[in-house]
Amino acid sequence: MPLTNRIKNQHLLWSAAFGPMAENIAGLDNITPKELWNTLKNNSKDIPTKMNIATNPLTDKAYINEGGAPMKVTEMDALTKKLLAQQYKDDLKNMNLAWLNQMINRKANNVEVSNNYFSKVLAQNPNDYLATLWGKQVAGKITFKLTEFEAAERVWLVGEFSAGLKNPIKMRKENGYWTCDVTLPKGEANYRFVVNNSYYIDFKNVLHVGKNENTLSKIYVW
Repeated sequence: MPLTNRIKNQHLLWSAAFGPMAENIAGLDNITPKELWNTLKNNSKDIPTKMNIATNPLTDKAYINEGGAPMKVTEMDALTKKLLAQQYKDDLKNMNLAWLNQMINRKANNVEVSNNYFSKVLAQNPNDYLATLWGKQVAGKITFKLTEFEAAERVWLVGEFSAGLKNPIKMRKENGYWTCDVTLPKGEANYRFVVNNSYYIDFKNVLHVGKNENTLSKIYVW
């Protein structure tokens, strides 16, 4: 089997840790791996924002031995090992939340930061769903899109704004995906899709609330 540009580019994007989006797959045929690599480098020139969140076990007093040096794992008792493992877990969670906050929280001092992120993404791909969902809101108008379930017979958008299934918003099929435009008041809104007769969250939106069958996707409207 020959290695096409698409296969090479998919491998490159997976190696970069995020992989290709479904709606961008076909475009990978029309760009060489070198061109894609240069695009990735150019989009990564900005110096990352430092997030001083994680606890440093090399300086935290809880992990310093009697000689004043950082403990080795072999020096730790079971409780200390447990505390360190929990600290790593909490730090990772806090780091992810802080990153999401930089991306979507547009309050006061973060508006310029988030606008910068979204503008760069949309310049590269005007049809990027997440950048459209969060970064192209105009007077509360939100564009929702579902790229899965192309063969579905009917798809609706439901949420608190539709009183659940009482006033579902019918989505239309365009170019192989389902979409609709909804104007919502400022604040938080929870939603999900109804495909035929089954509920689905927005797979591309990482913000969720609830658990199991009660899970909903979350969007902030400004």
